[in-house]
Amino acid sequence: MTLMTAMSIVATRSDMRDVNPNRMDDGIVESLEKEIDEINSGCTPPECFILPGGTPTVALIHQARVVARRAERSLWSLNEVDPVDGVILKYVNRLSDLFFVMARYELQNSGLQEEIWREFGYKRKLK
Repeated sequence: MTLMTAMSIVATRSDMRDVNPNRMDDGIVESLEKEIDEINSGCTPPECFILPGGTPTVALIHQARVVARRAERSLWSLNEVDPVDGVILKYVNRLSDLFFVMARYELQNSGLQEEIWREFGYKRKLK
């Protein structure tokens, strides 16, 4: 429901938003952050950069994260032309973070190891 509300507001020009009955609750970002913290508490802390992937479910969650990041970049571009509510910008940013911790939680509970990024060999100096 929150995404539908956000989309409705974004699809309405800023000079006409006062007639749009949909509103984003200011507390929605804090609610999302609490959910992120709750899920993240069930994960081991990342010690390095985590590569996306693992199971099909985890890959789909990472794909959702990528789509949320793309939406965030598009919203910032729109914001330069027609102001976007700051709550929406924060919400979409935190939504992608939620997908990241969801993917980590799902993978860790599947019994598989997270794949960590390792420096590519061709970037290391040979002695």
